[in-house]
Amino acid sequence: MRSRIFLALAVLLALATFAFAACGGEEEEAQVTEPAPVTEPAPAPEPETVTEPEPTVVMSGGLQLSIDCLDGGGLTDVETVISCNHQAMEGFTTFSFDGTFDLTAAFPVPGAPVGGASIKLNGGMIKPDRTSFTLTLGPEGQTIETGGILIGDDFYTQDPASQLWLKGAPGDDQSLAPLQLVGMLFLPQDVPTTLDGVIELEDGSKAYVLLSDESDLGEEAAMFGLAESGITRLVGVDDFLTREVRVTVEGTDGETRDLFSVRYHGFGEDLSIEAPESFVELPPDAFSGGGPQEPATVLGLARNADGHVEVQFSKPVFVEGEVILYVLEPSTGGWELPLLSGSGTATLVFDAAPEGSPALVTGESEIAWIGFGMDAEILDADGVRANDLFDTWTYE
Repeated sequence: MRSRIFLALAVLLALATFAFAACGGEEEEAQVTEPAPVTEPAPAPEPETVTEPEPTVVMSGGLQLSIDCLDGGGLTDVETVISCNHQAMEGFTTFSFDGTFDLTAAFPVPGAPVGGASIKLNGGMIKPDRTSFTLTLGPEGQTIETGGILIGDDFYTQDPASQLWLKGAPGDDQSLAPLQLVGMLFLPQDVPTTLDGVIELEDGSKAYVLLSDESDLGEEAAMFGLAESGITRLVGVDDFLTREVRVTVEGTDGETRDLFSVRYHGFGEDLSIEAPESFVELPPDAFSGGGPQEPATVLGLARNADGHVEVQFSKPVFVEGEVILYVLEPSTGGWELPLLSGSGTATLVFDAAPEGSPALVTGESEIAWIGFGMDAEILDADGVRANDLFDTWTYE
């Protein structure tokens, strides 16, 4: 190739010299131009490898799942249903729940009212570590209700009597076991499970029925005697979201009942879970349960900046019922100072100037004891009655 190029250049140079001479021009020394270097052509680029995306199917609500997740209840392979359930549940970070934990399912009590020992719970979760909930215990008309918030390792609960928020409880606190069972959203893929057809739900939608025998639900389940129990999961056929989970157990009377059931809804809806604006932080050993606890004791009394009387305890206390401070007065028999605030803290504040009562005199008025109304108590966080005795104190 190169020899041909050089030959062509030589011919062109010769023709140019001949033409110049024919035109009678002056003879000049020929200028020889070096040929331009020849660049080898670049190799053709390799064709790009295009990876085809995995085929997907759009379910109701805009969920995009693998093509295997056919809607309409047409699946017959349980492993595919479980896989689609996992895909769908991973698509959301928020959901709400309502559940019931029936304490009498495993150990029925003859003559006990239905629901008399059940715990109802409702709330919401923001994955991975935020939960707010309300627990309601007892039959209709006699219920006790308390709220709770979990944010990471921080636990807040609301005292039913004072409505104060308290911070502090171990993660393995047994009172939280029903709440911990709420997390049974996913069906483990290594648990023997059968697909028991499709049923219609109350809202008119349909769901796959998945049945499994759990031999190990973890420490929470073992605590309630669930070593051998059955789990029913309802998975929506139109979106593969977990709609309901029921844990059944055989009671001591041979009957099978739902020990725990929870319904899930509100997937993907806006949900805000924040710590309470104000709360009382309990000492680390408040729920230790490590043997007898020392009762709260009175450390002393003091007059605060507002003139009210403060009774300071060795640890937080909770007031139930009517509690007063008694002022000694030999001539009149004395009078009472009502409680203003402080339940849930280590300091109870009493009104130093209640309407219709004499004014306290600095350096003279003496306070002798704490008085209690009918069924009133001062308890610590463990439910132990506080030691409310103190030496007579002079208002200063």
